[in-house]
Amino acid sequence: MKIAALFKTSLFFIICLWMNLSFGQEAKIAKLNNQEQFVKSKEIGDFVFKVAGLTSEQVSKLASYYTVYFSASYSEKTEEISIKMIQSDAQGRRVILRLFSALDIQHIELDGKMYLNSDFYDKFLQ
Repeated sequence: MKIAALFKTSLFFIICLWMNLSFGQEAKIAKLNNQEQFVKSKEIGDFVFKVAGLTSEQVSKLASYYTVYFSASYSEKTEEISIKMIQSDAQGRRVILRLFSALDIQHIELDGKMYLNSDFYDKFLQ
């Protein structure tokens, strides 16, 4: 009886540890320093976001699904993701949020203020 209880307790702790490792990863934040510069970027359709913890291969692979809307590259040295829109319209800018979601970027920081991706789109990208 004690062996069964010990087994169940051990199994419980193993599952808890696995869940903690699987779901405990922190979401990434895309940062923009200047709203004025961002407005110019929006007009042109070229964006640069500072995001730590990505790889160029990861960004290239995921961005390849959205080539109708934009091209994207990542510099591991500067930790910047560059996005060049094919056509700078609201729909294309909405698709940027799909890329961010795939990259586990859930927040965008602009001028020191944090926004959820959807709120950032509603306020600045539409």
